[in-house]
Amino acid sequence: MGIDFNRLPGPAEEGAAGIGGRALSKTLPAVIAFNDPGSKVYVYHIELSVIQPNEDIEHIPSLLGRDVLNQWTMRYSYPTRRLTASVVSANFIFPVNPQPN
Repeated sequence: MGIDFNRLPGPAEEGAAGIGGRALSKTLPAVIAFNDPGSKVYVYHIELSVIQPNEDIEHIPSLLGRDVLNQWTMRYSYPTRRLTASVVSANFIFPVNPQPN
């Protein structure tokens, strides 16, 4: 995302653990939104953990937390290798009006 870790407010917390082991992190309030094209936008207020960059973890993808996932119903189909999600709740839900062609 190109975030300068050293310019973020607040102290770095040691001990953030994940797939790549332990790392320094800062936790900040954030807003994340998902668009269901032509239908709705779902907005969530979250606490975002920003990990201090280092070469050992650069290849590990970011993960969406349980604070959002717990507000969805998810289904996985092994035969089709497809994961689908339906929103149950969000902090804000905005309707999207499709634009005429």
